[in-house]
Amino acid sequence: FPSLDGSLVVKTLSAAEAGLLAQHAPQYATYFAEQPSSLINRFLGCFRMKLYSQTIHFVVVSSVFAAASSGISLI
Repeated sequence: FPSLDGSLVVKTLSAAEAGLLAQHAPQYATYFAEQPSSLINRFLGCFRMKLYSQTIHFVVVSSVFAAASSGISLI
């Protein structure tokens, strides 16, 4: 689900995917510290919420397409 301005995307995950993302978070952060102009999507947060006795995992990700469509140069 994109945000109204298209700069963010919310995506649901399985519990296993969320766990794997959390496991790799330190290496992921190190990569972006070393490669700040990378076009790989940036995960801004990983969340879980309980809704009607069901747990939903989701991430908020920055959209690389938002910068491209606004004419902003990422390089």
